[in-house]
Amino acid sequence: MKPLSIVVTVVAVAFVVAIGWMLGPGASWWLGHVDGMTGKDLAAAVDAVRGRVLAVATGLAALLAVYYTARNAETARRTFQLGERGHDTDRYGKAARATRPRRGACPAGRTLCAGAARSE
Repeated sequence: MKPLSIVVTVVAVAFVVAIGWMLGPGASWWLGHVDGMTGKDLAAAVDAVRGRVLAVATGLAALLAVYYTARNAETARRTFQLGERGHDTDRYGKAARATRPRRGACPAGRTLCAGAARSE
């Protein structure tokens, strides 16, 4: 594996764990123990934190989807261009073989055909 892919994997796993902790017991634990909230205030704050976490996670997932789509489109474009270039090369090769003069096929007096026939 490449070093960049290892870093991306570690960051993604840490991000998923952090989201899981914030959506689970993390938000209520933090707000209850660190901020000292209780009752209705705690419930409202936990709801707000979880909503914000889901909004950020959704935005990051959309950003990732756009990046993935753009990368796939670039790959598809390059693949198409390479196939098109191969098709042009094949057409050129076939045309060159089809127009190549053969021995004795040139009319008398044409130096190009005579030179091509001598080189074969």
